[in-house]
Amino acid sequence: MRVTLLGPVTATAAAGPLALGGPRQRAVLAMLALAAPRLVTVDALIEGIWGGAEPANPGATLQVFVHNLRKALRGGGGDGLLRYQAPGYVLDASVEVDVRDFRAAQHAARDARHRGDDAGALAAYDNALSLWTGPALADVRDLPFATLEAAHLEQERLLTVEERIDVALAL
Repeated sequence: MRVTLLGPVTATAAAGPLALGGPRQRAVLAMLALAAPRLVTVDALIEGIWGGAEPANPGATLQVFVHNLRKALRGGGGDGLLRYQAPGYVLDASVEVDVRDFRAAQHAARDARHRGDDAGALAAYDNALSLWTGPALADVRDLPFATLEAAHLEQERLLTVEERIDVALAL
């Protein structure tokens, strides 16, 4: 199972893309994927999705979102990947997340650069940047949690572009 956040929020299983529902439901998955494998509290999810403008019963609405996400993940062979653990929810560490891959490639590029392997660094920077398919969290950017997260991810991308340019010039 793979979740992408460096562009629109998507989830893909071996059989193909999963139907994740509307923006708020995708936002729940995005918040869990950004934190995985750490727990995200119910309160944090509610605040991140509605930011103080909650519906009459936000807890029940959140449970519906989680139920629908579990159903989608199960349909892709990912039964048990999203679980409740008081006081919130956890996305299993086995779920691949493009943000983690991006950061790992960044780290590999910086390590290669530190060792003087500019060609290896360039390849790792290219790998990191190839994971981007559009603006971070593109389809949920207007939700409260995404504003700061998307800006932070975009800043990381720009820093990676700058570092890549420096390495390319050095070569």
